[in-house]
Amino acid sequence: FDAPDSDETLGTFENKLLWHYPVGQKNSVFALLAGGLANRDNVPLPQQYKLGGLFRLGAYGFDEFSGPNYLLGSLGILKSLTNSPTGPNLYLGLWVEYGGVYNQLSELNLKNDFSVGLISPTFLGPLFICASCTENFDTVYYMGLGHFF
Repeated sequence: FDAPDSDETLGTFENKLLWHYPVGQKNSVFALLAGGLANRDNVPLPQQYKLGGLFRLGAYGFDEFSGPNYLLGSLGILKSLTNSPTGPNLYLGLWVEYGGVYNQLSELNLKNDFSVGLISPTFLGPLFICASCTENFDTVYYMGLGHFF
């Protein structure tokens, strides 16, 4: 497609692989592999891929990293903390994320973080409370109500 402020045509490709495996009746393991490529390095900022924020390197600021290409991987578990068939369900989520943006693959500087969250379904959608921290223990907190996607 045509990118603003550019005479060159911009081509991009993005793909995500999500994997979810139930462990027992109420627990699961999940993984995400994602990546995006552009056909050139000088991509205008609005068309660049962005990382940072909840589920995309959550311990970093929203869209803190941007570039023409990116890689992202996550691995985690979702554990049921309650066992009541009629009462409210409460889940604990633990996951790690690795990812980065780059112009050339040799310039890739992977960032990582660790996140822990509590999730409970409500009539308005899931209630979510989460903390994400970097390897330097810089921490970001999230709280949400409603569907994430």
